[in-house]
Formats: sequence, C-alpha cells, structure tokens
Amino acid sequence: MQLHSAFALSLLLIAKTEDSDEIDRLIITNDIYPEQYTDQDDFGRIIEKGLYVFKDGIAVKLLDNGRDVAAAADESNVAFIAAGDGIYLYNDERVSVHKYGNISDSIIGIAKPTHSDIIYILTEDKEVYIVNGLDDKKEKVNDIINAEQIILDNENNLYYLDSDTQVYFYDFLSVTKIEGLPDYAFSARLLKPPITTQDFVPFFVDGQLYCINTKGYAELFDKVEFAGNGTPSAYAMEDGVVHYYAINKKIYEFDIYDILHNGAKGLLGKLVKKTVADEILTLIGLLV
Repeated sequence: MQLHSAFALSLLLIAKTEDSDEIDRLIITNDIYPEQYTDQDDFGRIIEKGLYVFKDGIAVKLLDNGRDVAAAADESNVAFIAAGDGIYLYNDERVSVHKYGNISDSIIGIAKPTHSDIIYILTEDKEVYIVNGLDDKKEKVNDIINAEQIILDNENNLYYLDSDTQVYFYDFLSVTKIEGLPDYAFSARLLKPPITTQDFVPFFVDGQLYCINTKGYAELFDKVEFAGNGTPSAYAMEDGVVHYYAINKKIYEFDIYDILHNGAKGLLGKLVKKTVADEILTLIGLLV
C-alpha cells in the first residue's frame, strides 16, 4: 500500500514538539530512490504477493491472501490478520496463523481497539463491521459508506477514507467529515500513528501531509513536501524511534537516536536548516 516515508513522519512528530518555525521545508523527490514501485501494476492497482512476518532475521510467509494486520496498542501480544477469506490470528511462538472465528468475508482492512473485545473489519464491498470477539457476531456500521480504508488512533477513535478520497471520523453515534482537506485527490492514504501520539492521525494526500483529529479538521503540515514518486511502498513506526520502510523489495530499519548521535547530520533530528541533498545521500548511505 502506498504510504509516506518514515523520515518524513519523524520530522512531523518533532515539529509538533519543537519550534516549527526553525524547520525549513524538506522536499522528497524520486531521485532519492533508484527504482519505481514494485508492488503496483501500470494502473496503480495493488499486486498481492502474500503476507510475511520477519522475525529473528528470517522472513516467513504466513498467508497468500493476507491484506492487513492489526494489533491493539496495549500490553497484549495478539495480532489479527485480514485476509481474502476472513480473519486469522497470529501465533508468535509458532510463527504461524490459524483461522479466527467463522467470518468468511473478503476483508481488506482491520483495526483492533485497545482494552476491548471488538474488532473493526472493512470488507471488499467497502462496508465496515464490528466483530464481537466473544461470540464472533458481526454488526454492520450503517453510517459508514464506501469506505476504502479504516484506521484507529491511540484513543480508539475510528477514521475512514472513502472512495472520493475524503476522510471521516466515527464516534459510535455519528459520522463527521474532516474539513480542510482537498476536494479531489489522485492518491490518498491514512497512516497509522505511532504509539507516542494521542490526538492526531497522519494523512498523506498527493504529496502533502496533514494531521487530522477528532475535532473534525485537518492541519496541513507544510514542512515536508513529496515530489514525483518520492514515496516508499510501506512503512512502520510503532514507537516513533525505530522505523521501518520498504522500497525496491527491501525493508530498511533505522533508529532515530542512533542517527541523531552518529550521522546523517541531524536530518532526522531537531532541525533541517538548508538544502538536504548531502543529508539525503548520507542517510541512504547509512541505510543501504
């Protein structure tokens, strides 16, 4: 799935806690990456290649039709997998999966609230259901229409992206449209927030980053700009410190603290004060 780069989100988080007036704009272009995306066809459609887990330096394929993974941001050690034939539960000890319940829908999205028995699922028909983990019953959320992606913030608030690339907030009672976003977009994606954040969810649309919240409005984060195809195919930033991103069939891991102390001229740290060509080259040198 198309998501924005991890180092851009680093700057986003830092800018929300530091003096953003001191940060110049970072422009990320396709010159940073040597190849085009490898997980999409010529029309931008996702090419499914299965779902893997990477553990102890080894990649293990779990499912041919796995589409999405969700784990509650709490002390539980359980991961739920959305697949073409229902929900699966990941067993970390055995590094394997088994079918969860009797749900057989073709699921493209899944979200797990913290300290709760329910699971949100998004089906291929663009419908959202609440699955009760106790009795395996599902209930359609009729207020949500034409959803293409669902995501939870760290306060269990549900956001969804519809087929018109608009974002909405659902609070169990009603749906609120997020204001301040472009009326039309070619490419848009909600991003899972790291566990260190509470009051916003990042949203990437046509090369720009927004912060959206439960108050119903979006704030443009104009310190980072994406040009051309300067976007990796996937990213993960669970704690805001250790990041993973995928590009050209490879997954890279880097530690913000390590880069702060040992290299990249502070690109991922406190400030970006000048042209970033040298910093980008240094960063890529550290990662490759």
